[in-house]
Amino acid sequence: MSVPGADRRRRSPAPHVPSPLDPFLRDFLGWIVGRDGGLNPTQGLSLIAEEFDWQPAFAEVLFTAARSRGFLQPVSGRGSRGKVTWQLSARGTHWLEAATTHQT
Repeated sequence: MSVPGADRRRRSPAPHVPSPLDPFLRDFLGWIVGRDGGLNPTQGLSLIAEEFDWQPAFAEVLFTAARSRGFLQPVSGRGSRGKVTWQLSARGTHWLEAATTHQT
């Protein structure tokens, strides 16, 4: 008898399917990399929107897309309970390197 979900744990990650958001995600993730403390969504999303001249809701869409695709990981803030920042995951770093190399 097999355990439900056991096969899913052994599978390799799904291959990347190109998205129309990819060029924007490249800029979004690159901005996060340039910040030592990562992204604090409360303040950072409005800063990103302002810097790239995006609507604030679009910055939120990119944040959600990056989290959903596993490009970001939460990191608890030092010395402040409950404060979470977001930094690139290993998958996000790999994707950003590949996207930067293949940019046109």
